[in-house]
This record gives sequence, C-alpha cells and structure tokens, in this order.
Amino acid sequence: MVTNGKRARVGTALGTRGVTLIELLTVMVILSILAGIAMPKLRGAIIKAQAADVIGDLNAIKVAVLTYQSDNNAWPRDRGRGRVPPELVDYLPDGFTFQKDEYTLDYDNWSRRRRGPFNIGITFISRNQELGLTVLNMLGTNVWTNGRRKFTWIIDG
Repeated sequence: MVTNGKRARVGTALGTRGVTLIELLTVMVILSILAGIAMPKLRGAIIKAQAADVIGDLNAIKVAVLTYQSDNNAWPRDRGRGRVPPELVDYLPDGFTFQKDEYTLDYDNWSRRRRGPFNIGITFISRNQELGLTVLNMLGTNVWTNGRRKFTWIIDG
C-alpha cells in the first residue's frame, strides 16, 4: 500500500510507528544495568546521611554536656541507655530524645568511678554495623567500639 509516495505498514495508522519487543527488552536491560550501578552508590549516600544525623546528635549532646559542666562545675549524672539525663533537658533542643529509629544514645559518666582514663563519653548503639563504622570513620579520633554494635565518642579524657 502506497500513500503519498510513502509505504505504510500493514495494520498501523499512517505516521505512527510501534516499538518492537526487542527494542523494549533492550531498553529494560540497559535500565537494569544502570540501576545496578547506581544502587550501591545510593545505599552509601543513605548511610552517610544517617551517619551525619548521628554525628549531629552526638555534637548536640556534647555541647549540652560541656555547657552544663561550665555552668555547674560538675558533670551531669549518668541515667542509662536511651534516657536523657534530667540535667541536660534545658541544654538540648526541644523534644530531643536518646531513642531514635536506627540507634539508641547513651550518655556515660565515668568520673565518679575513676576506673579508667576517661571521664565522659557518648555512646550510640545500632544494629546497623555499617552505620556505626561510617560514623567511626567520619568522627576519626576519640572513638572506641566493641566491634559490633556499640560506638563511644570520648568527649573528656
């Protein structure tokens, strides 16, 4: 069938062209390859963003603890994992909590025990070891870990 000097495919309207199954599969394979390349980078970016949140929380606690110590010439008392010491409530942002979705925070005061070389630390406990190791790498110094789930940042030694 010839119209205006052009050939038209049988079963299609003039001027339209369909996509073959091979073309569709080729595009899907290319998109799958690109997604496979992008996913690890996306995962790494998500972990780094979560680590930045952890470090922000650790810094907020550090500033609160050091400000409290400066105002009162004493360290806040240790209240246990996941619990904000009452002395720090006024020094932390409104609604600040030590219980997060991905991790739990713990303010540690060893100054009364004098068993070790450190006085004050902030520990975060996470089931996500990759998150912990990323925070460890981002903080650099003054951090120790039990190698699994607990990561403590020493803020006064």
